[in-house]
Amino acid sequence: MEHYAHTVPDGRGGTNPDRTTWQPLTAHLANVAEAAAHALSGTGLSGIARLAGERHDLGKFSEAFQRRLNACASVGGEDASSEGDRVDHSTAGASQMILDLYARYGEHLFEVPTPQLAVAFAIAFHHGGLRDRESLRSRMAKEVDRRQSGEPTLLDLALAGGVPDRLRTIPALPLPTLVAERPSGDARLRAFEFAIRMVFSALSDADFLDTEAHMNPRASKSRLDVPDDALASLRRSVDDFLDRKTEKAPPTPVNEVRRKVLDACRTAATNPPGLFTLSVPTGGGKTLSSLAFALRHAESHGLQRIIVVIPYTSIIDQTASVYRTWLKESGIANAEEWLIEHHSNLAVERDTVLNRLASENWDAPLIVTTTVQLFESLHGRTSAACRKLHRLTRSVVILDEVQTLPPALLQNCLDVLGYLVRDYGSTVVLCTATQPAIVDDVKKPGGIEKIEGLATLTGRAPIEINTAHAEHYHILNRRVRFQWRDATGRAERWNWEDLVCRAAAHPRALLVVNTRRDSRALYERFAAKGLPARHLSALLCPQHRRDELHRIRVALASNDRCVVVSTQLVEAGVDLDFPIVFRAVTGLDSIAQAAGRCNREGRRAEPGEVIVFEPTEGSRTSPTVSLAAEVTREQLSEETEPNLDDPAVFIRYFRHFYSRQSTEAKGIRALRAELAYEEVSATFRLIDDSFIEPVVVRYRGIDEALAAFRDESRRVRDRLRSLQPFVVNAPRRVVEGLQAMGAIEEIEFGVRLCAERLVLGSGRTVYDSVLGLCMDVDAERDAGAALIG
Repeated sequence: MEHYAHTVPDGRGGTNPDRTTWQPLTAHLANVAEAAAHALSGTGLSGIARLAGERHDLGKFSEAFQRRLNACASVGGEDASSEGDRVDHSTAGASQMILDLYARYGEHLFEVPTPQLAVAFAIAFHHGGLRDRESLRSRMAKEVDRRQSGEPTLLDLALAGGVPDRLRTIPALPLPTLVAERPSGDARLRAFEFAIRMVFSALSDADFLDTEAHMNPRASKSRLDVPDDALASLRRSVDDFLDRKTEKAPPTPVNEVRRKVLDACRTAATNPPGLFTLSVPTGGGKTLSSLAFALRHAESHGLQRIIVVIPYTSIIDQTASVYRTWLKESGIANAEEWLIEHHSNLAVERDTVLNRLASENWDAPLIVTTTVQLFESLHGRTSAACRKLHRLTRSVVILDEVQTLPPALLQNCLDVLGYLVRDYGSTVVLCTATQPAIVDDVKKPGGIEKIEGLATLTGRAPIEINTAHAEHYHILNRRVRFQWRDATGRAERWNWEDLVCRAAAHPRALLVVNTRRDSRALYERFAAKGLPARHLSALLCPQHRRDELHRIRVALASNDRCVVVSTQLVEAGVDLDFPIVFRAVTGLDSIAQAAGRCNREGRRAEPGEVIVFEPTEGSRTSPTVSLAAEVTREQLSEETEPNLDDPAVFIRYFRHFYSRQSTEAKGIRALRAELAYEEVSATFRLIDDSFIEPVVVRYRGIDEALAAFRDESRRVRDRLRSLQPFVVNAPRRVVEGLQAMGAIEEIEFGVRLCAERLVLGSGRTVYDSVLGLCMDVDAERDAGAALIG
């Protein structure tokens, strides 16, 4: 008899009973096996991925599963998408890998890396997401018990249903070199754990795409179709674009440095794939120069795609906008579609069907995403999180502003980057003006504990792309003059009143403080004095921040008065140019990044001023920011004045900074060695959201977003995504307080939405047009709140 993998919807919510339209099971298995193997070609995992693809739906040969499909057709009222939930069709293929080994080795087989165990993990969990080793052990134990009691196992039922002879035996496969070459113990188990992730990714994606092609050909045909020479075309066009841009640029010291950085990137691109650093002072043109390196490097070495990873959504729009300007001028048909943005801050007009489909698995030449999306996917467990992982192999990964990697998870981030470079043929570029100490090992006090740097993890020394970076720092740092100390040898100590009086004397100034509460309090001091100022912080939703940054740029370009009070979100890549910057004491890298917003283009006759000050009032900072400030103070006490021309200054800073805290704080390495996928996924969070709640605020464009959210014809994920530009993350205590006042209502899927016509006791609305979401819950509750008509 013919066995089928999938039916076909009839377009009316039921199943087409015509079996000639159904997908034969052998065809599905062959398609998935070929696609999964291709996805991991050149990695040493291709054979394992092929085997997983061949056997992932072995259970569909069972009489029970085929009966299920026939029932769908005869009843005609059920969508075949629920088939897998009704009949277990994954255990058979997984147990085929395990049962004979179990008879020989018992429970011990789950502790030892083998190709069969990798296949079993991928198959067993290819629908519901990777689970812990104990879950697989328990599932397989039930099959062992069935066999020992004489009851047919799910594998037996599949074999009895008619599994072809070629799928009844298991081919011999060696343990992949990328696992076998590791010393036995936890290091080998962690490499094995990551290899399982890659096999699971390749299988999940191949299965999804083949199923979609049969059951939803319209969506399948909507996916991005990119020619084989796409990267070569992009490389030629970006070279032409940058050459024109360079020719038009006026002959300033800043533009000369940018030209030299671009030349260095083009020259270094011929080096073999591996680990690179790109050290460029702020304003040195690394956004496009790093892309020029990546495209030329990928073309030279047959790599698959470019993935640009950015830490803050506040600057991701800026980078994507730069890329889109180039693509519009490229002359390549549909080139803008080749850029895929995968982040929560995506503007509605760019959230196209094509972008959404390609974001699922990163099947595009150029991806722009966030640090959170990348690393949480690399530590995730669900199919949605992991489908894209195999696209990281044989690709170029640019980590922009790499110094922002969170210290508590630093070792875990370095581990996975090390695997990509050492085992999966990828190139990783560490791109920043302030290189952190993550290349070499960092020993902690006592000499026992250490951070394993990327040189150790990859087995190779990094190549610095911009070999003349010290000279470039020296040239560009002339743009600003730092004031680190007052006459007493300490940083200036000012309260908010002092700071307002000094900043008010300047028509254009940037004031950067360490917390959202401080930025709000400082802005209110300006307002109380009747002094115009602007406010930027994460209390503004992404769309609001985007608009406010545009207004600031217009004001600066017009030489209008523009005093901005901001948190650190204005640093690290945001293209603003002020004549003077006031920065509250913090980490040395953040101070340098703030300085990058001062006289950025170097066009002023006199250097810009960067004044570092100690606030004498304000809210308490996080432990990480407090430690960063303390290390900066210590470095200031040891040096007459930090020489920011010397990149070694930042290495010293980061060595002290990292050595005084846990960089593997959550025990994730140990969990990975235990193949504890669920625990790793739950534990690894770049942003600790355990005390944070998202709130959808009412800002310009929210009505259209709410209409899209309420469109039940869209997938739930897409409906929720339409609200992302209007989300502010706030402390749970604040959200609960606002909800108790009636200032927030809960709508579908637990989404919290600001009340439309509620005025707080202070006279402000829940979401203020300048300050964003209200944080002063206690004060507002005491003053009262009232609905207005």
